[in-house]
Amino acid sequence: MKGPTNPMRSKSVGILLAACVGCLLSGQLTWASEDLLAIAVSARESAVEARAPLLAPESFENGDRALAKARADSKSGRTTRLAGFAKEATAFFVAAVAAARRAPAIVESALRARSAASEAGAPGLELEDWTRGEEILRRAVILLERGDDSGAAVRSEDAADHYRQSELLAIKLRLLS
Repeated sequence: MKGPTNPMRSKSVGILLAACVGCLLSGQLTWASEDLLAIAVSARESAVEARAPLLAPESFENGDRALAKARADSKSGRTTRLAGFAKEATAFFVAAVAAARRAPAIVESALRARSAASEAGAPGLELEDWTRGEEILRRAVILLERGDDSGAAVRSEDAADHYRQSELLAIKLRLLS
């Protein structure tokens, strides 16, 4: 497991990636296909670091699909489509980082309740409330990615309620066992 990351490095990498994506999409820079693939991989790493799989799943998953296509084309030697897929993946990952950085302010209560439920052992108990909380939080952050902040906030509170219930049940089960 990696140790703590340097926040200044993360911010610098994010800014650099955003600048590269802007240039790539506008056509101001030309890169070799393999370089574009490396940039997409780096953008994915930044997205993972920003917790995008949890906080911006739609953009992150779209980026993963585009990156998989780019890697498949690279492996098979079809470089004509590789550049397009790599640029697409990079754009999705940069969008995921931006959304993931915005999400905690909107879904903070759900994230706090999720963390408490997790510490109580709820994920390992396969509790219905934990599962519902995960589903609702996912919907909330997708709404946030799509620009519906108020809808995301409402769903976040609903997810927080489910997480709190799963935390209580996990504690009860642990005390009774």
